Amino acid sequence: MIIFTGIFSVSCENDLEVVQALSDPEKVPDATVVNSEILYYDSSLLKAKVNSKLVLSFSNTKESYYEFPEGIHVQIYDSLKNVTAEVKSKYAIYKEKTDIWEA
Repeated sequence: MIIFTGIFSVSCENDLEVVQALSDPEKVPDATVVNSEILYYDSSLLKAKVNSKLVLSFSNTKESYYEFPEGIHVQIYDSLKNVTAEVKSKYAIYKEKTDIWEA
C-alpha cells in the first residue's frame, strides 16, 4: 500500500505541472489550423503561396507570432503566375509585428 501511494503522489505532481504549463496563455496557441494554404496578393496579383500541415497562432504574447511546427512550403510568383522561387522548411515562425519570417 505504501508503494502504491508513493507512485500515485508522484503521478499527481507531474499532472499538476502539465496543467500549469497548459494554462499559461503565452504557451498555448489561441488558434490552430490544420492543412492550411495562405495566399498573398498585391494589386490583385498572386505574389506568394504558403502551405503548411499545422499553423499555431500565438496572439496572447508580447509579440504575436505564427508557428509552423511541421514545416512550410513557400512559392513566390511573378506577374505571369510563374514560380520564381521556392522554399521548403521543416520548421518556421512568422513574427507579425516585425513582418519577419524565420525558417
